[in-house]
Amino acid sequence: MKATLTWELNNSSVEFRDAWQIADNVESRMRSAESVNGDSRRDIDRDGDDEEDEAGSEVNEEDDQQPKASPSRRQSVDNSTNSTAFSNFLVFISTICPFIPRLTYPLLLVVISTLPASFLPLETEPSLPLKNLFSHLWSPVDARLLSTHPLPGLPSAFQAFLRDTLDCTTFLISRSWKAQSGRDTALWLLKEQMGERIWGEGVLVMGGRSAGRRASIGLGAVEQEASAFGQAVARLVAMSDDLIGTLLPVLHRLMVEGCFSMEETGKKAVALLPRSLAILSAVREANTSDIVLQGLGGIIRVLGTQCIDRLIEEVSKEATAATLYADSLVDILRSYPTLVDYPAKKVSSFFRKVFVHAKCTIRRS
Repeated sequence: MKATLTWELNNSSVEFRDAWQIADNVESRMRSAESVNGDSRRDIDRDGDDEEDEAGSEVNEEDDQQPKASPSRRQSVDNSTNSTAFSNFLVFISTICPFIPRLTYPLLLVVISTLPASFLPLETEPSLPLKNLFSHLWSPVDARLLSTHPLPGLPSAFQAFLRDTLDCTTFLISRSWKAQSGRDTALWLLKEQMGERIWGEGVLVMGGRSAGRRASIGLGAVEQEASAFGQAVARLVAMSDDLIGTLLPVLHRLMVEGCFSMEETGKKAVALLPRSLAILSAVREANTSDIVLQGLGGIIRVLGTQCIDRLIEEVSKEATAATLYADSLVDILRSYPTLVDYPAKKVSSFFRKVFVHAKCTIRRS
């Protein structure tokens, strides 16, 4: 079986032909073998004498009486062949790809886009093969096999993984969303893979390590993982606004929790709050959709409000976190001054606390 797929991306058509070739049908091979064996028997019978002809006839009659392979058995053999081929592909993903990431990860979309439905079902609820696919795909990240160290002019191993994982995930979301029976699978891919894993782990956590290392060697702390994510969000917008409406609350929750659930933010090697504005700005730059811009603006508004609330609490404690909240708030107000709408009473309360704190500091000195 040969599969052909045309996938439109950025107004261009990319055609993958003959990318996945399945083994010949078992049934046809069995028939061919039976035909060859039958011809051989007839040639031998013609060369023998009459007694051998009679013996050959008896043998042929006995062969005809032998039970032939049932359709259920043939189907079982086919399923076994398919299972073995898909299992080998999963092993390739988890063991080979991490060691030559820039060469192998771009090939995954070619293979996945041409997998038959029997290999990777996308209808009804998320199938076990689909879950196994993403489990093997993320296993090198879980095992810390993908380096976040960048190279001049080349993406890091993790960035190569993340970009192609985004491509594969958005493709599978598109394919399952088009089928009415595959909507549950599309939503699972959207929430669990695009949201929890790619955004939560890939952009917010692993992206911080990449950004820090890029800055340390003078390449600039550009949030490249967030830029790639923003491009994937733009592709989702082209599919359906419903998909974006489902994804944005997940992005909001993970961002706010990551910024304000860490009690010892200042002691963290990688802190999310100082990077939050750069991450959201990178996603915004890749999108022009109103629903995306409004959703991201809502996240920025909550971050600014939370910074003010935390700053009011921390200013009188002389805690190091107060400086972190103040710097983040200044960055938000400088870039998006109209997004933070804070009650005047709380602002005046904040300045009173700052004034009292300043007087106490002066007296102690």
